[in-house]
Amino acid sequence: MYYVTMYVISNNYGYTMIDKIDITETIAKELSILINNNEIKTPEKAKQVAGELLRRGVQPTWRIIREILGTGSASTLQNAVNLYWSELGAHLDNLEKRPELPKNLVKDFNNLWDKALQISEKKLEKRLSDAFEKAKEIEITVNKEKEALSAQLLEANNCNIANENQLQSLQKDHHRQAEQLATTKKEHTLLESKLKENKQDFAQQIKDERNTHNERYTTLQESYYEIEKQKSQAQQTLANEKSQQSMVEKQNKQSLSDLKQDRQLELDRQAKQYDSMISHYASEISHFKTKLDKADALYSLENKKWQSHNEKSILTLADVQAQLMLMTQNNTRLEKEKTTQAQLLDKQLDDLQKINKHSVKLETRLEMLKKK
Repeated sequence: MYYVTMYVISNNYGYTMIDKIDITETIAKELSILINNNEIKTPEKAKQVAGELLRRGVQPTWRIIREILGTGSASTLQNAVNLYWSELGAHLDNLEKRPELPKNLVKDFNNLWDKALQISEKKLEKRLSDAFEKAKEIEITVNKEKEALSAQLLEANNCNIANENQLQSLQKDHHRQAEQLATTKKEHTLLESKLKENKQDFAQQIKDERNTHNERYTTLQESYYEIEKQKSQAQQTLANEKSQQSMVEKQNKQSLSDLKQDRQLELDRQAKQYDSMISHYASEISHFKTKLDKADALYSLENKKWQSHNEKSILTLADVQAQLMLMTQNNTRLEKEKTTQAQLLDKQLDDLQKINKHSVKLETRLEMLKKK
């Protein structure tokens, strides 16, 4: 800790305190011409500086004089100080005796001077006492301010620790949600790939079944047309046979009647058989058509489910991205708050250091006042 030497000197307005550095700098500046004059010897310069120090209420020593002159050995400067004191004593004795004045007047003047000194000393003691009390009050105020600043500093540290803990928690949540987002993206990508493969397989399956059904439908239609053709041919044949039967009927009516009946029965049986086959093929065609419609409906339903799941995945992804953006904003806000808290803490530390310096200076002044 650095302590500054203080001196109490008087001026026209009372008593005040200045430090040694101010005094030495002031004297060195005022006596710069004398100090830089090489024709004047060091002892003479030392006596001049001692007189200036004494006029400012500071006891002259060889150390202070050497600080002002910047040169001179300790013995030389001390001899000059001793010579100054001896010359000053002789001068004061001469002033006290005053041979040119009457003895009674000198005695009365000395008594008046002693009373003035006593009054000045009492005033000085009172002012010093007031200054000491004021210094005590300042010390108490400074201590209170130090305690308040310490409390504020502790609160700022606690707030900073809480903010750091919150930041770490948010960073952990951010990392966890980022991992969840990555996992969700992977699952979403895998699901899309799987759905795409299933969609392609299902579409290929539906296409194959549709082609198969179309081929069977075409085959059935061709069979149906063939049957219709055979039926038409049979009817034509029946008409021809009826014509022939009409011609033969004239020759053998009874035989023709029997033959006609048999042939009619045979034709009816074949017609029924053809009708049954046509009904069967129509039923098959209707069944395949129904199955094809069901396959189309199932494909449409699966497509809607895939689209719904895809929309849900997109909404989930958007929600996660929004949460990530919100966490990023919170992280930025916490970083700004942390920076602000750090700046406030630095400012409080600077204020505390200034107060400590001021307190040290006050303590030094208190010590000087106690010594006085």
